[in-house]
Amino acid sequence: MAKFTIDDCDISANLERKIITAMILSKGFLKSISPIFMSGIPKFDTKHTQMVAEWCWNFYQKYDKAPKDEIYSIFKSKKKTEDEEKSIGLFLQGISDEYVKGRKLNISYIADLAENYFKKVSLKLLKNKIQKCLAEDDTEGAETLINKYTSKITTKEIKWTDPFAKESIQKTFAQEEGEVVLTLPGHYGKVIGGLQREYLVAYLGKSGTGKTWSMVECAILGALQGNDVLYINLEMSEKQMNKRFYQRLTMHPSIKTDRLLIPVFDCKLNQSNECQKKVRLCKRGIIYDENKEASFDMTSKKYVPCHVCMRYKKKTDYQVTVWFKEEKRQLINVSRVSKRVKNLLDFNHFGGGRLRLATYPAGSVTMQTMETDINRLVCIEGFLPGIIVVDYADKLLDVIKQKEYRHSIQQIWTGHKGWAQKYHALVITGSQSSAMRSDEDTKFYDWAEGICKINDIDIGIIQNQTPQEKKEGVMRYSVGKHRHRSYNTIDEIVVLYNFHVGRPYLDSYLTC
Repeated sequence: MAKFTIDDCDISANLERKIITAMILSKGFLKSISPIFMSGIPKFDTKHTQMVAEWCWNFYQKYDKAPKDEIYSIFKSKKKTEDEEKSIGLFLQGISDEYVKGRKLNISYIADLAENYFKKVSLKLLKNKIQKCLAEDDTEGAETLINKYTSKITTKEIKWTDPFAKESIQKTFAQEEGEVVLTLPGHYGKVIGGLQREYLVAYLGKSGTGKTWSMVECAILGALQGNDVLYINLEMSEKQMNKRFYQRLTMHPSIKTDRLLIPVFDCKLNQSNECQKKVRLCKRGIIYDENKEASFDMTSKKYVPCHVCMRYKKKTDYQVTVWFKEEKRQLINVSRVSKRVKNLLDFNHFGGGRLRLATYPAGSVTMQTMETDINRLVCIEGFLPGIIVVDYADKLLDVIKQKEYRHSIQQIWTGHKGWAQKYHALVITGSQSSAMRSDEDTKFYDWAEGICKINDIDIGIIQNQTPQEKKEGVMRYSVGKHRHRSYNTIDEIVVLYNFHVGRPYLDSYLTC
């Protein structure tokens, strides 16, 4: 169970809201707290909170589902005093305003917090009863209370289970709420698969290959897919990171460039004019004088890139290459960013997801400091991250000074896996490749500062590109490790990108 501790901060109000929200919306949450919730016993600080909790619990026991929108019908049908009606009405309205349709609740983490919270409440009640007995000089009664107190409040009464029991089999194959929190686009996403809670995912690549942009893409997509995302940056300033987020959302550059060429997929047979298919989008090529290729400026404006055969099941007629389209984009500014964000919110494209950014100077912060800050975010804002991005892990300080640096690195990466488990969140980070001085591609064993990182990660994503591919806006991704599904390190996903407009992903193609 995740232990939640926070200094000098009363979290009860925010936590109760989260627990009640989960009880209203999630059958899985109601099922998880079944051993600890006993109707009629006060467990919340306020009467109206307790009443709503009991309505949810009774509804679940009767219909085997969460009340969701039916909570308002229940509210109207119950007898209440005028004060209760006002208090509960405002309380439900507040929860409704806070919860946006599409937001993915971190049910597992709320369940852990609820378990700890109910234990605390139960111990307070026990303390009051014992003090009353002692005040009445009833030591025998106090001892009886202590002896009767058991660990019924815990959702995990034992640490072992029978994997062949019927209940274990059913639980294993039951669909978990919010299991997949992030789905990446196109062939890129199909090869890597859905990214789930408690995964530790790492991008591995040489310096300058765009690992930070890959993590920015994960953060923005995570928020758009309904998750609360915390992005921790240890390299750049808040202003620099904000500009990257704004570029990704608006597709406008932050730095003026002479011309903006956006890469698109094309076919070598189209460029060489060898394709005779009727479905071909263009009737002319760009290659002349046998092996000499025309530049983008020399090519007729009538030339059209073609990738019709790219989507066919048989790819023998398609030979992947890249061409460009020229666009004019103005620089990002307050107006463009504000308008884009407003449009996303108006059309609910954010899906209820929220993004929070924390920046620290490199080498100035430890895992323990950041964990305290995350707990404060949970406490003050009720922000329970479903995705945590750390850009990047190697720049953290180890609170325990190890004799060898590689031991510190291992401690830090093990700590990141611990975060994934404690917060029931997807944790994403990056690492430099040790193949910096080589012209060869990065391999999965090329982890800078220590290969020990492999042990803790669930998924390792390798980024590679040649100088020519960098010029063309091409990145090659491959899976170096996947703990939870079959994979091979040979297949590569060709991804088109343009960092000028903040797009680490434009399109993708699987080369196998």
